[in-house]
Amino acid sequence: SAKFPPPVASDVKTNLYFGRFDHGITPNHQLSAKYNRYQSRQPNSDVGGAVSISNAITLDYRTDRANVGLNSVFGSRLVNQFSFTYLDSYRQFNRFTGPPVGSLNTQASLDDNQHTFPSVNIGGRTNDGNEKPFFVYLRDDVSYFFEKAGHHNFKVGGEYNHQYIDGIFASNQNGTFFYDQDPPNLATCCAGGDQRQWDESQFPIPTRYTQGIGDYVYRAPNRIVSAYVQDDWTLNPRLTLNL
Repeated sequence: SAKFPPPVASDVKTNLYFGRFDHGITPNHQLSAKYNRYQSRQPNSDVGGAVSISNAITLDYRTDRANVGLNSVFGSRLVNQFSFTYLDSYRQFNRFTGPPVGSLNTQASLDDNQHTFPSVNIGGRTNDGNEKPFFVYLRDDVSYFFEKAGHHNFKVGGEYNHQYIDGIFASNQNGTFFYDQDPPNLATCCAGGDQRQWDESQFPIPTRYTQGIGDYVYRAPNRIVSAYVQDDWTLNPRLTLNL
């Protein structure tokens, strides 16, 4: 049977950074801000069983998020609440083999085919990619209190939501060869991730080949603008109308 290197480290390493700032600009104006960053990296993901090191995926994630809020009181009748949220993220799941290529949206070379033998999978993983979500959200709410045939809490507000995600999902972009038997030199043929150094002279004839085609890049912008008007009208302690 084929012998491959012993188990490799695939520990998930994560870092979380968090900061918060609160400031009373005046007794009637309160400012708050929060920021956090999340990072996670896992090399050699899924290695084990029939998945060799050269068939591994490296998971590399980063997310930055910031929130700013300002609550303001103007006199005894008017309150304004403003909030802003920003999110920027990058999630990469890349092939082990070969350095990233800029023209391929940071994916490894398409020459790194996957070879699927009965005993093991070697070569570049077929399904990989990256995605970059981006998010901006603004909201403002104004409340006005007054008396007229009862007590009124009149509210008006609006929000703007901008979402954008782009990336690539390379479904079988590099192609897969399938075999019904292992090569005699499987234990020694394919050290490392550089397939140019592999000895494929004793590979059997493939029984099947699968290749994905088309544009693997996706872009999905989305913008939402909304507004509302609301009146909570209290006619008496037992009856409130929400208009």
